[in-house]
Amino acid sequence: HALQLWDNVTSENRAAFLTAAEQERALWDYELNYVYQMIRERLEQEEMEALKVMEVEWIKERDLYAEKASAKSSVKNAQNQNPDYVRALAEKTKERCYWLVSEYEDVLNPN
Repeated sequence: HALQLWDNVTSENRAAFLTAAEQERALWDYELNYVYQMIRERLEQEEMEALKVMEVEWIKERDLYAEKASAKSSVKNAQNQNPDYVRALAEKTKERCYWLVSEYEDVLNPN
């Protein structure tokens, strides 16, 4: 469960914060890929191409959002990873997952 990843994590403990953020990002990335694949399998070729174009644009927007979020914080770990960047990626990926399920509800549940 995504919320349990954040149990006992504080922003002061940057290593734990980064680990939880990365786990949350990976969880939502997996879910997004699953939903995306389910939708793609049910779309006609033309609709699938339009979805791919939208996804490429969304990835650009997601990355820009994460860059802006991380710019507010100068904290990085030894590998130059910014926990705020990773957390922002997770947040936007979660939002996109919910958006796809809502937007393509009829495709995912045709009955």
